[in-house]
This record gives sequence, structure tokens and C-alpha cells, in this order.
Amino acid sequence: MGQRKAQELAGLAEHIEQQVQQAAVKHLDETGSRVAGGLQWLHVASTWLLTCYRTSAQRGAMLAGVRGIIVHDFWRSYLTMGGVLHALCNAHHLRELKALMDIEKEPWARALPRFLRQTCQVANLARAQQRSLRPRFLAWLSARYDRIWAQGLAFQENQPPLGAGLPTHRGRIRRRTGHNLLLRLRDHKEATLRFLYDPTVPFTNNQAERDLRMMKVRQKISGGFRSDTGAQTFAPLRTVLSLPASKTGISSPPLRPRQPPLRKTYAPLSKVLGSNQLFLLDEKGEVISRDIPRILGTIKCGPDQKGAALPAGYNKVVMQVKRRFIEEVKHRQAERDHTLSLTQGQRYVLRELRLLFGATTDEDEKAQVNILEKAFRGPILPTLNRELNLLRRNGVTGPELLKALVRLYYQHNMRDWVDRRSLQLEDQQIPKIVCSEALV
Repeated sequence: MGQRKAQELAGLAEHIEQQVQQAAVKHLDETGSRVAGGLQWLHVASTWLLTCYRTSAQRGAMLAGVRGIIVHDFWRSYLTMGGVLHALCNAHHLRELKALMDIEKEPWARALPRFLRQTCQVANLARAQQRSLRPRFLAWLSARYDRIWAQGLAFQENQPPLGAGLPTHRGRIRRRTGHNLLLRLRDHKEATLRFLYDPTVPFTNNQAERDLRMMKVRQKISGGFRSDTGAQTFAPLRTVLSLPASKTGISSPPLRPRQPPLRKTYAPLSKVLGSNQLFLLDEKGEVISRDIPRILGTIKCGPDQKGAALPAGYNKVVMQVKRRFIEEVKHRQAERDHTLSLTQGQRYVLRELRLLFGATTDEDEKAQVNILEKAFRGPILPTLNRELNLLRRNGVTGPELLKALVRLYYQHNMRDWVDRRSLQLEDQQIPKIVCSEALV
């Protein structure tokens, strides 16, 4: 069934790939995938509207025939692509600079994240107003970038060399992580700041990472592919299924019924507080079904079928569905927040962090403790909970505990957890609803 459908959609998938190749700006990324018991790579190339997936045995097998601007995370293989301009993901830069501040305590790393965030805000404002930044202002921003870079390089050159006193070896001199980052920012300054000069270039490569996220979720739940055929079947199917509702946050153009149903129906798509639900309603507004396959089968039609005008009272019926769905989502979220409880490991860590906060006078360490307390107060994975219980059983306290928690914070990428929880809280006050045409 899957192979037959993949063969039917192969032409559409190839057309999508060609459109992505010729797009002015596209996002590239890759992730590992288990295929036939071995490691292969799932590559993604996407725009704001289209996504192209493909599998390869080599991580460096880049998409051929690409033109325009590519946004990526500085994987070296992307730099070998010819005929393109590069734009680097600044979210990766911010994470690396955050580690330099929190772990290495390098003072120059505080100025550059502030500069990047400010320039991102400036670019977003200019894009919203459909204006371009003045050349003199861009020159001033470029000079400020150079000053921060020069301060960082001076700091690195004043540090003692790594491995001092040890026997020397042939080859390139070993550098610190911050030094390597500075050299990258110097050599690829144009790619780092391309979002300032071209309003079509985003600040991050989040588009490609979002397109890959569900692939990792699938791998964790269902595992890998038993054969190469399964992987080759999956790529075109996922390419077609990623059209455009997942990109825009709204439904694609509605399908009209191939044959008139027995009664008037509506199919509104509600999006509230980050939750989505498709309803099939009768003319009185009563819910007939929430089953997506049944709803899509009901509204399925051919391209020549004409749609009908919206009937009287349509908005009233849809608003009733909206209000019921808002109350349902709020009730589910309240139940989830009520049942959220801290584990023994979390309670131990939070108690020790409060003690450490009261005992220290270092403002940087207090800020670090606040960040860790916020991260470990939310829901955590079982693997992380086991690590916290191990710290509790071993009685780790004080600076040793702080060092261990910082390691876990970056090892489990907990900053993204905190950011997602904050976004969920911010989105709670913005209910949305998207409706289809009338179905008669």
C-alpha cells in the first residue's frame, strides 16, 4: 500500500524538490536514521511552504542543482556546495556563546549575544514595515560586530596556550572552543549577518529543524526502517504530506464533496492554545465526528466540483464550536497543571539550589542558580530523573552539585524546554479558529 502510493506521488515529490532547489532561500539540515540495522541520513531542504525529504547513506551527500541562498548550521559539507550564498543559523551561535558565558566564563561572550538579539529585532522591525536598513546604519552595525570580535580575539591571545608544559606534537596548534568560534565568526561574517542585508533571510535555521523534529519523534516511537525500500518509500510520502497546513498553521484550501451528503455539514478547523481539532458538524452545529479520516472522506471531491456559498448562520455555528473547544482545551490544560508533581530528585536539587543561592555572594553564580532552578522545576525525562536521583543518593552538594547540574542542563538541551514552556504560556491568550467553505 505504502509503496504503491509512493510511486503514485513520485512525480509530485520530484516537482516539490525542483521548486525547493530553485527557491530564493531554502533551509538545509540532516539527522541520523536507522535503516536496515545501520546508520543512514535523512536530509531535509525546505522553504516556508515546501519541504523535500530524502535519505542517503552518507551525511555529506548534498542536494544537487541548488541555487540561491541556503541557511544551515555550518556543517562543513554545506560549504562545498557551489553556486549558492550561505547564511548561518544564529540560534546555534547563541547557544555556543551561552555555554562560553556559563561554563568558560569568557567576558567577551556577553556582548555578542546582546548584539545578535538587537540586530535580529532591528531586522524584524524593518521587515514588518517593509523597509530596508540604511547603508550608514548597516556600516555602524558591521563596525560594532568587528569591535566585539576584536575584543574576543585579544582575550584569547592573552590566555596561556592549551597543553602548556606538555610535549609538542606536529600539526595544527590546539585552540580553545571560544577561539575557534571567533575565527568562524571572522571568516564567515557575511554569512552570519546576511539576515541584516537581505530581508528574505531569517535569523535562524528553525524551519529545517522543525521539519526534522517529527522524524525524531517517529524514530523514538516506532524505531527505524527494516529495509532501504521502507526508507525510500517514506521520503516521498513525507514530502507530499508536509504540504502546506504544517507550514502556515492554517488549513489548505478546503475539499468539496464529490457527492452531496445526506445533510448539510461544516468542517471547521479549530486551533486554540497550541491544540488543533477538526470537526464535522451538522446544520444545527452538533458535532457529528472528530475522526479525521471520516471527515476527509466526507469532504473529498474532484477538481471540477464547484463549491457552494456560505449559508445563513454559518458564523454563529462556528463560533459555538470555538467556544466549546476553548473551554475543553483549558480544562485539559488545568488538569495537566494540577497533576504535575515534582520527583524526589527534583525536590532535592531545588532545595540544594536554594541553599546555594543563599550562601553565595557572586551575582553570576546567583543568575546561574536561577536559570537551573527554572529548568529543573518543570517536567523532565525519565533519563534525567535517574541522574538526579543518583546525585541525591550520593549526597552531592555545593559547587560539585552546581557543576553536575550545568552539565545535565546542556547535555539534555534543557534551555529549549524552558523556551517552549514560556511560549506555551504566552500563546494561551491568543485563541484562533480557521474555517472551511460551506459543504452542502
